[in-house]
Parts: sequence; C-alpha cells; structure tokens
Amino acid sequence: MINALVVYGTRYGATANTSEVIADVLRQERFEVKVVDAKKDKLQSISEFSLVIVGSGIKMGKWTKEPKKFLGKFQKELSKKKVALFVCCGSAKLLTEREEKTREMEKGKKNILKIKLFTII
Repeated sequence: MINALVVYGTRYGATANTSEVIADVLRQERFEVKVVDAKKDKLQSISEFSLVIVGSGIKMGKWTKEPKKFLGKFQKELSKKKVALFVCCGSAKLLTEREEKTREMEKGKKNILKIKLFTII
C-alpha cells in the first residue's frame, strides 16, 4: 500500500475541501492517506510517505505561507519522493477574461493603426 500525504494551506476553506476530495480519490485507489492543514498541524517528518501532494489557495498570485514553509522545510526529502502540487483559485476565469480582453485591445490597436496608415497614404 502506498502512503500519501496531502498538505494544504487555505484562507477560506476551498483548499481544505479540495484536499479531502483528492484524499477520497486516492483512498478509492487503495492509498493510505493523511491530510494535514499546514497551519494547524506541524509535521516533524515525512519519511513514511512516498507521495506528497501540496496545495494552496491563491490570492493576488501568492500561495498561503504555510505550504511554502512546508516545501522549504522538507525540500531535501521531497527531492526523493513523488510530489504533486495544486492550487485553488477562484479568479482563474477572470484571468482568462482579462487575457481575452487584452488580446482584443491589441487587435483593436492594430486595426486602428492600419486604418490610420491607409488614411495617411
């Protein structure tokens, strides 16, 4: 049986819920899973885990500090394990919309420049 660790940091609870969903899926696949809130539970060792999954909420493009500290603390051990990272981000769609608007603005600027160019000629 594979021992897996899911460590997360959350601001509003979404990452905690996602961590539990990930753990449930792994348990269905016969993994032994421990879920840890990096803010509340301070791990001393990760030696018993062969898979480590670390997640965080994102706010203003930044992870919560606890998962970042976890990754730093166990950097050497993690380099010898299977590691997966995930983020929970409520603004992902907004970023996509923003990117689309930026593309539209660039396209519009190019069209305006073409119109001005033909008007001058």
